[in-house]
Amino acid sequence: MTCCRLLVAFLGLASSCGASKVDTSHLNLSRLARKALHLDQQAAALQSRCTCTKRTELASAHVPGQATLVAGKPFCVKKPGEIESDTLFYRQTAECFGFQDKVSECLPHNSARTLYLIGDCHAFINTQPGLRKAASLPLYFYGNNLPENENTNIFQTVIDRLRVVLKPNDLVVFTEILTSDDSQSPSTPKQLDSFKSRLTRTVSLCAEKHAQLVIMGDTPALHTQAALCKLPGKNCSSTEANILSKQKAKREILASVLQSSPSTKWFDYQPLFCANGVCDQFIPGTNIEAYADDDHLNKKGAQYLWPFMCEWLDSQKLL
Repeated sequence: MTCCRLLVAFLGLASSCGASKVDTSHLNLSRLARKALHLDQQAAALQSRCTCTKRTELASAHVPGQATLVAGKPFCVKKPGEIESDTLFYRQTAECFGFQDKVSECLPHNSARTLYLIGDCHAFINTQPGLRKAASLPLYFYGNNLPENENTNIFQTVIDRLRVVLKPNDLVVFTEILTSDDSQSPSTPKQLDSFKSRLTRTVSLCAEKHAQLVIMGDTPALHTQAALCKLPGKNCSSTEANILSKQKAKREILASVLQSSPSTKWFDYQPLFCANGVCDQFIPGTNIEAYADDDHLNKKGAQYLWPFMCEWLDSQKLL
């Protein structure tokens, strides 16, 4: 099987991308996720900068009134049975969405190696808490993904500002919703063109400035708001195949970008929120709800995600 076909299979695409070869050595998330979710070495200490506990007795630790934690590393706990305070974990900076005059404030210069997170509300709510927890780097965030904002060329202002402040070896993380903006309807041509434009401009800039670039994946979108899932007749679950079909158009764009930029890293965390081909509102193996609505994680969902994100970043020598 060619590397190109491996890339297509990894991204969940049905189409072929020809005979061109791509270095996919960094695209090992499927194996990593399965390994992380099925670790049975519960008595062994985890020797990693990405943990704040040992796994000793973690399989029997309980969240009061909720569920036994049975995934390999479902939370960074201080001791068995204790989840870190939401307020301590879920620290946030002020949002900087779509304001041209705030770009300099949101993306300031830093003389140290710096992490710049660029994306939409999924970047801020789903990805940002884990990045802030995992990385011992100054982190700055700018969010903008709506096609209508392209009319004011705000994202180009972001790119222009990054061109001033970005240094070799800085880390840029790009992540946006992989379905349409409302998570249920098909993406429009305008949305897809806008997504591709922002992504390719970011890739080109990172190559120009010799910065490292990571593209983060997305959550599986539920059929309805998480708060409604318990109502009679409501079913939030979806199959992984259905999720991939909704993300197909943007994943095809991602596949094309990754093929043309082998140095760009890709972390698809969708498998961490699915089990046995089914994705629902719960952290797999528990009855702990991970979602705030249909496609944004709540605090426990973000807390569940971060150790996997951290270990992956560490494995790629990005921390």
